[in-house]
Amino acid sequence: MSEILMDSSSPIFTLDKQVLQFKINPKIYSQNIENNSDINNLAPASVCTLIVTNLTDNYIAFRSKTTKKELYVVNPPYVIIEPNKNQTIFLKFYMKTKRLPNGEKHKFKFEGIVIDESDINKPPKQIFEQVIKKNKKVKGNTFKNNVEFIEDNNYEPENVGVEGSEIIFNVSQSIDMSQISKNPLRSTGVSEMFQSVNYSNAPGPQGSSINNSNESNNLKNENDKLKNKISELNIENSILKNKIEQIKKELEQKKKKKEYRYIPPDSKEIKISQTDTIIICFFSLLLGYFLTK
Repeated sequence: MSEILMDSSSPIFTLDKQVLQFKINPKIYSQNIENNSDINNLAPASVCTLIVTNLTDNYIAFRSKTTKKELYVVNPPYVIIEPNKNQTIFLKFYMKTKRLPNGEKHKFKFEGIVIDESDINKPPKQIFEQVIKKNKKVKGNTFKNNVEFIEDNNYEPENVGVEGSEIIFNVSQSIDMSQISKNPLRSTGVSEMFQSVNYSNAPGPQGSSINNSNESNNLKNENDKLKNKISELNIENSILKNKIEQIKKELEQKKKKKEYRYIPPDSKEIKISQTDTIIICFFSLLLGYFLTK
């Protein structure tokens, strides 16, 4: 996927962590792996909470990416953050081997761009796709963070939701902007090798992304509109059926109608025999002959 052209002269968001620390309890994740034959059913071994702060008076679209998408679930991976508000992002790490992944290159990339108020009801994923497609420079900035694993025998992973559900953590609250440092937090250890990492969206260990609350609400609204439209069409269909039935009945009634000659009630029907008919014809011919003479 192409990179987004950003005007990063002034940062629009900041993170509360420079390095993403994941505490690992060897006892818990070892038992978890031993008790599950399917590694895709493992519970998260560790959860890291990240707070993203919108430093502007505008809405921003935010997304998270990682180099190890098969080992992480980001909740939510895409989200729209209100002006001067913050957003909590849950990063869940899944252990699939008993070996602690120290030394492995686990990295995250966080991107935020300013959007118009007219776009706040759009799914944030769609907004990013449109920006990339247009290939135009937008106001925004990026943070690239390294991951650190720490052994802690007393650590117990937090229960922050079930993957694949529509329950999305969208913790957005007001903050005191005066308490935020003017110099935003920046990640450390960024090298030329790190810059060339091919990042992937962070959908989770099963490869299925978790929708954020805005996308779920938009889908629900579209579904409700579709249901209403179907109801209206059903009503119109019923009206048309009734009209067709009425026209059919009228046609049947017209076919049944017959034309009758009116006979006054007091009139008597005159019956003429065949002999009388012959005599009348003879005299008519005779009369015609004399008239021609």
